[in-house]
Order: sequence, then C-alpha cells, then structure tokens
Amino acid sequence: MSETIRPIPPPVHEYRPDRDGGGARVEIYDTTLRDGAQSEGISWSVEDKFKVLHALDRLGVDFVEGGWPGANPKDVEFFQRAAGTPLQHTRLVAFGSTRRAGIAADRDPGLKALVEAGTPWVAIFGKSWDFHVREALRTTLEENLAMIADSVRFLKETGRQVIYDAEHFFDGHRDAPEYAILTILAAAEAGADRIVLCDTNGGTLPAQVRSAVLVAASRLGAVPIGIHAHNDCELAVANSLAAVAAGARHVQGTINGIGERCGNANLCSVIPNLELKMGLKALPEGRLARLTPTARFVSEVANRIPNSHQPFVGRSAFTHKAGIHVSAIERTRRAYEHIEPAEVGNVTRVLVSDQMGSSNVLNRARSLGIDLSGRPETMRVLVDRIRSWSTRGTSSRMPRDRSRSWSSRRWGAGRATSRWWTTTSCWRPAGRRRRPCGCGSGATRRTPPVSASGRRTPWTRRCGPRSAGCTPRSASSTSPTSRCASSTVTTAPRPGPGCTSRPATAAPPGAPPGSTRTSSRRPSRRSSSHTNTVCSSAVPATR
Repeated sequence: MSETIRPIPPPVHEYRPDRDGGGARVEIYDTTLRDGAQSEGISWSVEDKFKVLHALDRLGVDFVEGGWPGANPKDVEFFQRAAGTPLQHTRLVAFGSTRRAGIAADRDPGLKALVEAGTPWVAIFGKSWDFHVREALRTTLEENLAMIADSVRFLKETGRQVIYDAEHFFDGHRDAPEYAILTILAAAEAGADRIVLCDTNGGTLPAQVRSAVLVAASRLGAVPIGIHAHNDCELAVANSLAAVAAGARHVQGTINGIGERCGNANLCSVIPNLELKMGLKALPEGRLARLTPTARFVSEVANRIPNSHQPFVGRSAFTHKAGIHVSAIERTRRAYEHIEPAEVGNVTRVLVSDQMGSSNVLNRARSLGIDLSGRPETMRVLVDRIRSWSTRGTSSRMPRDRSRSWSSRRWGAGRATSRWWTTTSCWRPAGRRRRPCGCGSGATRRTPPVSASGRRTPWTRRCGPRSAGCTPRSASSTSPTSRCASSTVTTAPRPGPGCTSRPATAAPPGAPPGSTRTSSRRPSRRSSSHTNTVCSSAVPATR
C-alpha cells in the first residue's frame, strides 16, 4: 500500500538567537572555588585556589568566584594576594550576602568585607522565597525587599559592578510568583548589573525553569539574566540549557560539577553543549580544546579521581568496546561519536575484550605500531584467544593506552613472539584478590591466566622493573646476605628498600628481561612456610 509522506517541517529553535543576533555570547561564571569548596571531601588551600584560578583563566572563563571574604582567614588571604595577580581574561568576583535585617548597609560587616576585597565585581545573594524569608531569616517580606535594594545600592555607590543571585527563585516562583518577581525587581531598580535566578534546592524541572525565566525576562527588560542550578535531580545541566533557551545569557556552574550535596551544573557539559549544540559562544576562539585538560587538572588539585564516564571530558566518553561499534568508527567516527573528540581536547579509544571483533584487533595493533591489515587469520586467532580467556573467567582491563602487553601474544615478522606478563596490563583470573608483593615496593602480585603457548602459567610474583643494584641470586645459593633471592623461610623477614623483584627459576623462552617464574603450586594461605624475597637490607623478623 502506498503511503503519503508529508514533508518534515523546519526545526523550531527553543532559544532565541534574534535576541542578540546569531552566535550570541553567553557569559560563563565559575564558582568552583566557592560553591565547589562546599563539596564533601574538598578543601582548597590558598595555593590550590591560585592554581585553579590560573587554569580557568587559560580556559577563558569570564568570571571566577574566588570565595567569601570575611567568612574565613583563608579567603581573606586569597583576596589579599589576588589583588596583585594579573589575569588575561577572567574577572575575579568576591561573594557575599545582602545586609542583615535591622542593620544599615554601610555598617554591615559582610558588605564591608566585600568592598575591602578590592574586586571590581561582587556577587551577593538574597532571598526570593517567602517561606525562606519567614522561616530562615525570621523577618518580614517588606524588610527583605529593603535588604536587597539597600545592599545593591550600597555596593554600586562604592563603584562595584554587582551580580545579584536570587536564591530559591524557582521555589519562590512556584509558591508565590508575585513576591519572587518583586525581589528581582528590587535588585534591578537598585542598579544590579546581572540578575541570576537560582535553583538552590535543585528540584526544578527544565520546563518549569524555562517558563520562569521567560516570565522574569519579560519583567526585567534589558537587565541580563543568569542561571545558577544545583544537581539534586540530575538536571542542573538540562536546567541551565533550558534557561539559555529562554533567554538567559549568563550561566553559573563548577568544573566537573562539584558542589554542595549533589553538586552544581557541570560546566564541562554546559560549555560544549552551548558551543557545539546550540551555536552560541561561551569561550574565546580556540579555547574549547582546553576543556578536558582543565577538568583533569582541577580533579588533580582537588585530590579526586576523575570520573572516567563523565560526558565530553571523561576518559571513557569516546571509548568503544563492542565490535560492531569499532567496525563502524573505522569507517567514519560519526557513526558512534556525536562530536569530534579533539574539539573538547579528548581522544578516541578502542578496548580489547570478549565483545570485540577483528576491527578492535586491527585498531589496537595499529596503535602499537603493528600492521595486521591483510592478515585475517592472525586477527581471528587473537579474537578467539581473548574470547577463550574470558570464557574461563579472565577479565581484561587496560588501564593505560601505552600498555606494553595488550594480549599474551604479539604477532610480527610472520611468527608469534612471546609477550610475557607485565604489570602495565591487568589480565588476571576474576575474583582472585591481589596480594602485597612482599618486596617493600608497595606493588601487588598478579597472575597471568595463560602463557604464549596457550598453557596455564604458574603463579608469578612481580613488582615491576628491577631497581639498580638488585641482582638475582643463583638458585643454589643459600646465603641470606645476597641482594635478592628466592628461599624458603619459616618467618618472612622484613623487606629492604632495594628489593623490587623475586626471581626463582629461569623465565620461559621469549620472556622480556626481568621476567621470572615461581613454583607451579600456589602457596597455602594457612601455611607459615612460604617463598619470599630475601634482601641484603632485610632484617629478620621477630616473634
């Protein structure tokens, strides 16, 4: 039966590029140093703050909120030292609150600390939810409006440019929309340069954000509107983009989404979505490629392990494991990558696993400098070998792209050459725990499932490259003063600092220098007699 296919109508843009013209500019306001510091487990030192500040400046962020001057000695010192710190693009912002109830603005210690911080830009927050005014501030609705207006006016009179954060705006707009609008009008009429609508509890949906921003924009006129979203419903990024679609041109968030409770809007997702998906400008030209290095640098300074599955900047964001996916991206990356990874400073990775196909082998071999194109039999053997390992309960994890051993066999020059067990790859029987090596290096021993010939290999203890001066002792020697040796002892000696390996017998043919093989029997956990390393610096253990 024939069907009539109607033409697809042109897409309707949710955001309004006609407001500022095509390629409109969106200001990025980073609050990693202030709101991010409220994340559990994070405590910036003054030096840490300067490291992050300069990293954000290199990225091209418009505003960086440095902290709350007067709240703690650390922030006071930071702003004192920041006064003489040159920044190429970023404008440093001091954060605070409106005046207290019943106190004049020029006598309020918090506002005076903001002025003393010496930053041209300041940000203050005030209450927009009538419930918060009554229950948290314990004051009247009229006094709250006066607190907002007086604080903004005082800061403007001191020559500061003011960003007003309307705390709990969306909750207030849901419960008492008229009063919520009155609070932001009070700030705008007092001279605020930016009005930022805050989803402080993080419980608002994108459709509700878009509706409230449209209403606020219709009341504020030409005053720029911003969005500050929290991630309690996993919607901070979506709410930020919804606000921009409704006309907001100022977005606040943190690198990697760190922040109070569940975090803030993740700028590592917001920025590329604004630039690559919505056609807006968020960073200076050519700076977007610095996003991934910046995200990982901030994680390092914060002493946090980067989230490998984080969109855009995570190590697994453009990683492919399934054979069908890899086969497709070998032809065109667009098949399974929504953007070019290099645009955000990331790279494509291909994994080796039981779910792989010949394309995975071809890609991995190419990354190691091995050309397997035109050798389908070799690729088939490798795929079957790895799948066989997986069937026997072996897991394969590749923690580094530079891993020296991506399978137990490397094919080259027309024959197979042994690739003995190395500590840089992680083939090991699933469910078996790693144990301390016992040599004092802090390494763990791991067990390869099979050898290059396909036979199951014995238990091997290995700590990595042998250090200088750590020489294997011959099998016949029994002297406890040799550098490194394998011997049977009843009580293990305390390891010395120079011992990093434990040879026992000769390595199998094809093994790289330093490889060893121990007894084929696994030592009993209950037995007090076991094979260990004896070093020249070892001290006999005492009972």
